[in-house]
Amino acid sequence: MSDVDITQVPLDQYRMLSQGDPVVVVGTVSRDNRRVFASAVMREESIGRSVALTLPARILRFMAQVVSAFSDVIRTTDGTSYTVTACGRERSDGTWEGWLEFAPDDASPVLRTRRETSQPNLTDLRYWATGLTPVYLEGALARALEARRALDQLAVPETLGVRLSRTECNH
Repeated sequence: MSDVDITQVPLDQYRMLSQGDPVVVVGTVSRDNRRVFASAVMREESIGRSVALTLPARILRFMAQVVSAFSDVIRTTDGTSYTVTACGRERSDGTWEGWLEFAPDDASPVLRTRRETSQPNLTDLRYWATGLTPVYLEGALARALEARRALDQLAVPETLGVRLSRTECNH
């Protein structure tokens, strides 16, 4: 498994997390077993010790965690405000990867960047996050928004790619 997509997790679950919290991700594994599409994220202790003990150690090792929560809010020209968190997870080779997540103040999904950094350990990943400037965060948000726009353009309409005009629908 190489990636956990947490963009569909409800925003209120993010707001309850703090920097460094170990989390449990609930979701569905992709067909190729390379990705998990998360539907929930919760603090490890909130699911109960007995449940956590039934999870294999290799799964707990690769769960994402919040590395840093930024106090500054980023506002876009359309008026949307985003709170920013730096997240990371340990990879199978023992190194850590980090990315940024942008939680909007409306009901739209959380935006996530691709991997922003690879670090040799969690301490260095946390240090990386402390050096991120507002200008860097704004650029990362622009990249995440552009990736979302590109993904939206690739989406197939419900009519399986056939668009009917209003007059065609009335016949």
